Amino acid sequence: MTKPPSDSRKHTPTNPGSGIAVGDMHVGIRLTASAERYARHHGLMEVFEAANPGPMAAVGDILSLTTGGSVHDFAVAQRRWIIDGETRRLELTIDHPAFGRR
Repeated sequence: MTKPPSDSRKHTPTNPGSGIAVGDMHVGIRLTASAERYARHHGLMEVFEAANPGPMAAVGDILSLTTGGSVHDFAVAQRRWIIDGETRRLELTIDHPAFGRR
């Protein structure tokens, strides 16, 4: 049995084979059609463009965006690794509404 790190904040997992700390990786976001309609209607597209939920986001996680005092809940519907030669990136598909994903 292995001993867990004494301070988990110091332990940063890496993307296998890349040598890049996953906590430092930018994650791309793709919106489903319903999530995009909702985001455009509520003026959230710029928020999504700046968002980086990180590679630890898992399918089923709820992504809550707070703007102007309102909370907008979306769900992580899919994780997709895109590998092109030596380049690797993670893309999260975000869906709306979030209920039913919890």
